Amino acid sequence: MEEGARSKGFYSLSHSSIPVLGFKLERITSKGLGFTFEASYTSAKAGFTISDINRKEVIKATFPQYRIMYGNNYHFGKSAKYDAYFGYCLGWHAGYMNLEVVRETNSGVGSSAVIFFRYNDYIDYMAQKLQLAESPISFRLHLGMNINLTKRIGLNAEVGSFGGGLVKIGANINLNRKE
Repeated sequence: MEEGARSKGFYSLSHSSIPVLGFKLERITSKGLGFTFEASYTSAKAGFTISDINRKEVIKATFPQYRIMYGNNYHFGKSAKYDAYFGYCLGWHAGYMNLEVVRETNSGVGSSAVIFFRYNDYIDYMAQKLQLAESPISFRLHLGMNINLTKRIGLNAEVGSFGGGLVKIGANINLNRKE
């Protein structure tokens, strides 16, 4: 904590986030065209505390986001071990802001008053004012690679833009191959 110059009090700032968590299902045709369904979730949190001899104010904000998308991939890798592809996804996106403000003021020896305000709405005046309101339509372009370690299990890496994470890394299970 650092000492605030104006109030001769203390303030602190905190931030945390959950990386993008999700899954993707894909059915690949014999022509190398893949039909995909993917869903993901992420959340970021920020907090700010100001306190001095007369008051304490705590502000907490949470920004969860959900995505569900359908898309197509074109697989152009010709190797059984390496499978490169590019594609797009189009779908639904929902994100909102949950803002919580708690104020405590000392009005005498040992007494305090607490004001509690909770804001939780998908799109409203505050979200628009902070430019957090987004379109519910999500779109993503991506380029990726599957690396097959065995006939059924492999690794996946993907770089994309617009909707979702910039880089996605994960494991894959191939249900298409026959033993």
